[in-house]
Amino acid sequence: MATTTTTDPAGWDVPTCPVGPMDSAWWGPASLWAGVLGAPAAWAVQMELYYLLVPWACRTGHRWPLFVVPIVFVVLAALGGLLSWRDWERSGRGSPDTSDGGPVARTWFLGMLGVMVSALFCTLILAQWIAAFFISPCWN
Repeated sequence: MATTTTTDPAGWDVPTCPVGPMDSAWWGPASLWAGVLGAPAAWAVQMELYYLLVPWACRTGHRWPLFVVPIVFVVLAALGGLLSWRDWERSGRGSPDTSDGGPVARTWFLGMLGVMVSALFCTLILAQWIAAFFISPCWN
């Protein structure tokens, strides 16, 4: 499908492309749900890995996994947010013109929701990472 541009009330050229099966390529709805569900899943797995690694870090004295794990999962959560951002941009970046819903409105909503959820959970992962700098894994 060809992408065209229209001018919004502020004078910006906004790409408009209908969202449909051809635009989604092989991602389909997975791209829409990646930011909404991917970032919370990354946070949950990261938290469980922390619980698993803290006793090991205390026994062995190796604290480096406590610093590497959050970086990996922040990147994963941010990737979900980037996919959501891409979907939001492809749906027109502005508010949908019609109030009757449809694929464009759904893509716009899930895209923006995914960006916000990903930002929240990236912040949570980074906030929990700060504790690794100040609290010893052997502290009871």
